[in-house]
Amino acid sequence: MVTWGATSWLLREASQSKDPPAARVEAIKTGLSIGAGSGGAFALLLAVRRQWHQEVAGTANELDAAEKRVTELYTKAADQLGSDKAPVRLAGLYALERVANNDSNQRQTITNLLCAYLRMPFDPPTFPPDDDASPSTIDDHRNRTQELEVRLAAQRILEEHLSWPERYERRLLPQVDPPTFWGYRNIDLTGAVLIDFSLQRCRIDNASFAKAKFHGTANFNDTSIFHHANFSHAAFSGPADFSFAKFSTPKSGTANFYDARFAAEALFLGARFAHVANFSAASFADKCEFGGATFLSEVTTFESATAANGLPRALLKSTPPRFREADRLASTSDD
Repeated sequence: MVTWGATSWLLREASQSKDPPAARVEAIKTGLSIGAGSGGAFALLLAVRRQWHQEVAGTANELDAAEKRVTELYTKAADQLGSDKAPVRLAGLYALERVANNDSNQRQTITNLLCAYLRMPFDPPTFPPDDDASPSTIDDHRNRTQELEVRLAAQRILEEHLSWPERYERRLLPQVDPPTFWGYRNIDLTGAVLIDFSLQRCRIDNASFAKAKFHGTANFNDTSIFHHANFSHAAFSGPADFSFAKFSTPKSGTANFYDARFAAEALFLGARFAHVANFSAASFADKCEFGGATFLSEVTTFESATAANGLPRALLKSTPPRFREADRLASTSDD
């Protein structure tokens, strides 16, 4: 159509020239050239469109392949966690860690899976059995010791990827996140058995340790839990350090230590409770220290709490600093 239209128009114009035969020859040549050029442009357009479709399809295939690889790695790692062999379970943990490092969309899911593993029932190993102990006793101690190593690895993964290294303080590097940081995650360790547990300098949205059992040390030094922190009915058999920890925001959140049991030293030095703080019925069998702690909410209660060395004075928003026992319990109390 382009060739015919251009040639017809040129022939009409050629008939009005001084030398019509020569002009018609030139018109035909020009019309054919225009047709050839138009055909080439159309072919080029088709080639570009074909290439674009191929690239889109290739990108979609690459995304599908990547998602398939992530799913396969995740499924395999989850299966490994169910193995009866400790080395296989360890391999599963580290495989999940690699998946989370490479795919930010999987980080909360993998955090949930690590927490679920730690919530599984566990009896920590005690002293090694005597040489003349039964084979079943020896095997049981070996299995529990190996499982302890797996659980310690899961705890270390959580601490490493939820913590905010000091050199990455936002006031120094406001636009830079630590490369190992998985973001502000929710953790659920309700009823978990935790050994020498640490979330030092971690940054967490919500955390539940209700009814958790802490064996050995519990280190929450400089930890920030921005919304709800539930330690109700938790049992701490060793020293617990919450110094400089930060709980909640001024507008929302809870720090719930209702009926928490501290069998050893408990430190809350410099801790900051920005909203509801509930220590009602908590018991401190050893020294407890709240020096420099701030309680900013009117709903701050230590009702029925007991301490071996007496409950200390705590800093509140009021001036002069005084200790306040609210008449009502925090709304997050389990009872």
